[in-house]
Amino acid sequence: MYRSEVERRRVESLVAELKAGYELKPFPRHIDEAFAELAAKRRAAEPLQYWLVLPLRRAAALWFSPRNSAAWPVSLNTVRIEGLPSRSRMVDIALANPVAVIVKLVTATYRIALPLVAVVLLCRLWRRRQRRPLEVWLLANAFAYAMASTIFHAALLMTEPRYVVGTMPFLELALLASLALWRERERNAAALSST
Repeated sequence: MYRSEVERRRVESLVAELKAGYELKPFPRHIDEAFAELAAKRRAAEPLQYWLVLPLRRAAALWFSPRNSAAWPVSLNTVRIEGLPSRSRMVDIALANPVAVIVKLVTATYRIALPLVAVVLLCRLWRRRQRRPLEVWLLANAFAYAMASTIFHAALLMTEPRYVVGTMPFLELALLASLALWRERERNAAALSST
């Protein structure tokens, strides 16, 4: 998390000062400027991390977070499970909340599978776009909307999966319509070839 011991001490002293004298008061300018200076130094020292790695990690968190249950009324009860090592704690939480864990895993799997299936189908249709322009158009636009939303939210540090849930119906409908159109064209082509 910290690049050096000096940076760690500086951050801890700023946080301690903030806690000690500014509770329920406006954020002090000198502390804000000190954090901005630290951020500028880190950005200058690690531009690839700042401009590529972090946005990709945020985008991945939007789509691949297993903690979100997509509005299903389940939550993990962790009150009884404290003080264990992290791996043991995860196993105990899973065993104490089997339904919630299953719901979260299913919704996470669906959230991962939906854009991947859309990309695979889009690539497959793209090779035959002269014969399937509508299917390509539908999928390309739905996928472009999902990616634009992902980029926008990742750039604004909005990394909860609920922010991309609104793009999922477009992907679902585009997938279903494209598959229905594809099946209809295949059926028509088979009927024409048999006559």
